[in-house]
Amino acid sequence: MHEGLDIKCLERDKRGEPIDPVMASASGTVAYINSNPALSNYGNYVIMRHHIDGLELYSLYAHLSAVRPGLKVGQKVEAGEPIAIMGRTSNTRQAITKDRAHVHLEFNLLLNDRFPAWFHATSPHPAK
Repeated sequence: MHEGLDIKCLERDKRGEPIDPVMASASGTVAYINSNPALSNYGNYVIMRHHIDGLELYSLYAHLSAVRPGLKVGQKVEAGEPIAIMGRTSNTRQAITKDRAHVHLEFNLLLNDRFPAWFHATSPHPAK
């Protein structure tokens, strides 16, 4: 199962490498930065934490060629603000080729032991 959306690059440099900026999908805080592509199938990636309508959401941006210089965990970022450059990094045996360069985008909810009570209290039509 593929748990995200792959967005193809639109711009390339003279060598055919992607140069599209990756923007924050919503305002939030940088939760994690991986700048060592050997550590993950995601390659270089950034995770952001968002609070939207009472929910704690996380967005993940993967296969980045570079994270924005100076971007740090805990830093606040506005929606639409550049956070990285699209790429094709990964630690998989079969590399991501130039023609398949993309950003992998995922959204995740943080569920915890209080989620059922919160959902029941805030849902207009609680689950039965």
